[in-house]
Amino acid sequence: MSSEFLTKEKKVELEEELLHLKTVIRPAIAERVQTARALGDLSENADYQTSRSDQGKNEGRIQQIEAILKNSKIIERSGSSKVEFGATVIVKKTSDGVERTFMIVDDAEADIGQGKITPKSPIGEAMCDKSVGDRFVITTPRGEVEYEIVSVS
Repeated sequence: MSSEFLTKEKKVELEEELLHLKTVIRPAIAERVQTARALGDLSENADYQTSRSDQGKNEGRIQQIEAILKNSKIIERSGSSKVEFGATVIVKKTSDGVERTFMIVDDAEADIGQGKITPKSPIGEAMCDKSVGDRFVITTPRGEVEYEIVSVS
């Protein structure tokens, strides 16, 4: 598995999810499996089959989170005034003054709905290495849109 970059917030979120999966979900599923097993014939026991499937999914997610945490690096800002990994950037659309806030993150953490974008996204690529006051243009289905960087933190 290749190394991923995570924000400190995402690392904490994954650690909390992992703890919940191990201490709450895993025992609850194990209890469901035991109860279903006690009912007898396992080949035609839908509760048992469903519980075993849920158990497999839970264990798979636990392994996935453990691998991410083991192989990931926390994004550390270099202190630069430029847009880079881990930066929170406020941009303003020059045509109407509407501001948006974005955080530059790795692919695994990207979520445009939460304003988390990668440097590979069109807007992320356009703003990387820019500073406050710099302008950039991105091409959208509705045409070109110009933005100005208002702040970088």
